[in-house]
Amino acid sequence: MKPSFDREEFTDHVLHFILSNPTAPYRESAVLAAIDTFAKDRRKNIQLQIDRAGNRIFSVRGRRGGARKPTIAFTAHLDHPGLVPGPDGKWELLGRVWPSARLANEKICYFKKNGEPAGRGTIIKVNETGGRVLTALSRGEGAPSPGEFAMFDFPPLEYDGDRIVGRVCDDLLGAISILVAIEEAIHTNHSCSFMAAFTRAEETGFVGALAMLKNRSIPAKLPIVGLECSAARGGNAVIGDGPIVRVGDRIATFDPEVTAFLRDCAESIKKDDPKFQYQRRLMQGGACESTAYQLDGRRAGALCLALGNYHNVPDPDPEDITTGLAPEFVSKSDLDGLIRVIVRAVADSARLADPWRSTRRGLADRLRDHGPRLREIQ
Repeated sequence: MKPSFDREEFTDHVLHFILSNPTAPYRESAVLAAIDTFAKDRRKNIQLQIDRAGNRIFSVRGRRGGARKPTIAFTAHLDHPGLVPGPDGKWELLGRVWPSARLANEKICYFKKNGEPAGRGTIIKVNETGGRVLTALSRGEGAPSPGEFAMFDFPPLEYDGDRIVGRVCDDLLGAISILVAIEEAIHTNHSCSFMAAFTRAEETGFVGALAMLKNRSIPAKLPIVGLECSAARGGNAVIGDGPIVRVGDRIATFDPEVTAFLRDCAESIKKDDPKFQYQRRLMQGGACESTAYQLDGRRAGALCLALGNYHNVPDPDPEDITTGLAPEFVSKSDLDGLIRVIVRAVADSARLADPWRSTRRGLADRLRDHGPRLREIQ
């Protein structure tokens, strides 16, 4: 018999395990190694695939006698805005941090390709040219090594009451929510098989996700749910009021059937636990990979966490460059709620075949009960 699963304790473990790794677009090696270790430690339950773009794809097996084919997929990206040498050797910001003038004089940490620390420095000059944000950097001792990159100099993880604070929430917290949900599903002997994908280079335009779609790493007919951290200010969301069923982003609205299914999953948790909260929002502060999935003809939906200091730009006024940079933050209770929704979505994923069934039944009942009154006045 498996020991009982302590979600809070395991979440804390995975937060430290993942957030301790630095990352940037095309420099996700350290986080990818952690993802690989997670899968290999659970090889009886997880089949790991690495596609040609370096995305990690998990096939999570349900218990014997349950559904063998996957019924749903979840995705999250592993990069975050950072400083990376371009093909011409010039250091440039990959990922949007606006206005870029706020970067001047900010402290940075250098890392080797494998994630080992390589010193500290300062952004001493910022220049936008030809669509690129180029930077001049100072550094301590040591010459740059191949594959080196830099991140803003904030602690990887701190707790402040209910807040999870760190240099990267977007989107490592999305990945963490999937990992914890996988562990919980394994411990509860889940019957449904499902998939998870951890993608690269989202911050430069969904590059890893687009390659994953081109490679058909996830079956085309499989419903897919993108996990994100999205700026609270971009959707009138409240940090601490629960995870978000995201109906769309600034580009697209997502599959209404998948969105209805995710809402029903959250509602079913609320029915069992009246204290559970969730939000349903159009989060249009940015775009996310679910738009790419939708435009590829997939049945795509999204869940997210309301994020503070999106892309390390301090709230509440992102246009005020005098505020510099700050660590991102989310609510720990929101993260717990997000994990619960993912676990429920796995358990109920067979309902994706007809997610409107209960709604149609309710409408039919309403007509049956109230339709006769239409004869009162004609």
